[in-house]
Amino acid sequence: METYQALAHHLAMQPDTLSLYQQGWLTRLPPIPTSVKTLAVRSCGNLYDIGVSLPDGIEIINLYGAVALTKLPKRLPKGLKRLMLNYCTALKGLPELPSGIEKIDLDDAGVVEVDGLPEGLKELSLNRCVNLRRIGRLPSTLTTLCIRECKQLEQLPELPPGLETLFITNAGLKALPDLPDSVKLLDISGVEHLLAGKKAPASLQSMIAFGGWLHR
Repeated sequence: METYQALAHHLAMQPDTLSLYQQGWLTRLPPIPTSVKTLAVRSCGNLYDIGVSLPDGIEIINLYGAVALTKLPKRLPKGLKRLMLNYCTALKGLPELPSGIEKIDLDDAGVVEVDGLPEGLKELSLNRCVNLRRIGRLPSTLTTLCIRECKQLEQLPELPPGLETLFITNAGLKALPDLPDSVKLLDISGVEHLLAGKKAPASLQSMIAFGGWLHR
């Protein structure tokens, strides 16, 4: 697909998936039909506009490598379950998130703050977000949290009681909140000293620290 005309022709066929990869000519998305469930526009480095609204039936959005994208629509699809914004380096924040979203990937994104995370969210990945300074309240439904190499992040909010996987490595944290007993897998490489005086989670099965695995 090399032109807007070809893209328009494809969308006129009411596909359930729109997948575009390394299309340098693409700067903005045309209106997306309501048939689309998966929107995957990856490594389109000149894309800066995905429209003011997207159909509510979209369940997956993958904008990997949209380095020119500075903002998302104010309202994301109501049916959205997974949002992938990896390497969206110009994106500084998120709009209001729908209540049904279950997984958010923001690895290598430019976000400064992550807040307004809805109940129902299960997995959040924030690896190498070099501008990240603040994370707001975490939903009680969260089971997996990955925060690697976020050097500007100095503190975390209270961790949810059902958290099972926690990766916090080489971050700028000054302290750790109490670890919930539900944590089974823990990676604290580079911030091991912050565990001093804290009780190990009762469910802990494996921990990565001091350059290796420590099994319970």
